[in-house]
Amino acid sequence: MNQQSTEHSPNYLKKWILLNDKMRQQNFLWGTLFQDNEWHQYMSFDLYQMPKQQWDNITNATQHIAHILQKTYQLICQDDTLFQKLGLPASCYGLKNIISHYFSYFARLDLIVNGNDIKLIEINSDTPTGYLETAICNRILCEHHQYQSPNRLEENLQKAWEQIKHDYAIAPTDAIYFTSYLWHDEDRETVQFIRHHCINQKTRYIHISNIVVSADGLFTPNGEPIKFLYRLYPLEFLDQEDERRDQKTGHLFLEHIAKQRVKIINPPSAFLIQSKAVMAMIYSFFTEQSPLFSKTELELIQRYFLPSYFEDFEKHQPNLRG
Repeated sequence: MNQQSTEHSPNYLKKWILLNDKMRQQNFLWGTLFQDNEWHQYMSFDLYQMPKQQWDNITNATQHIAHILQKTYQLICQDDTLFQKLGLPASCYGLKNIISHYFSYFARLDLIVNGNDIKLIEINSDTPTGYLETAICNRILCEHHQYQSPNRLEENLQKAWEQIKHDYAIAPTDAIYFTSYLWHDEDRETVQFIRHHCINQKTRYIHISNIVVSADGLFTPNGEPIKFLYRLYPLEFLDQEDERRDQKTGHLFLEHIAKQRVKIINPPSAFLIQSKAVMAMIYSFFTEQSPLFSKTELELIQRYFLPSYFEDFEKHQPNLRG
């Protein structure tokens, strides 16, 4: 979207360049985006001052939504019929048997907030981004306006890693590898940011194309085994060919995950829950008044989840209008 004419004034651009330079110094490299043969500013440097009550409402909504997602994940693990509704490729079926304590350790919920009405529109539970915007950009913009950022993402990332190390039984001497596309600034720097907050642990970054997939497992080009892997790389890509990997190699990668020769972070459960079919599945629990959910839980689904269906949307429009 083109910026308003006031945003093209010399004073505005001067301010933006200074702020963007501060962000770049802290590895936020995509403050401008090239589109339609010209550069566009990625974000405004104006602030929205959120009322405390709205902040609390969003926090509560996030916790309630996470509860419903966690319960849905547990039901999917127990019921093959529900699992098949996800419509995943056959090469991913073995991932269902890897049970995780949590459906995801790193997730982003995309919400629409309209007063007291809050709706979930997307679950980014497998490969979320937006971390540098939340932690670095928001802090720099708040400081520019002489406010303090309310976000505590760095602190929460460290807590998440402590939980992961406990749940995965990762010893201090174990190496956790971090991977993404090396050429993609946002993915690479997001991974490095998350890696930076995995403290008191051996960590290594490896470009996804440099991971060696053999019959015995995953290795670095130097032959070092990869036992724990944080990946900002969608698992569904392993079911596809690309310029560096054929489908057979991708399926072998998935097999190593399914047999837990390598333990991935986020866990496979995050991949399952990110399926768009999960939204329709959860809403069906409400429409069918599923006995698997309490009355309170069904009310939470109605409150926070949009009407979503496996069938043609047109069939449900009269009900939505009513």
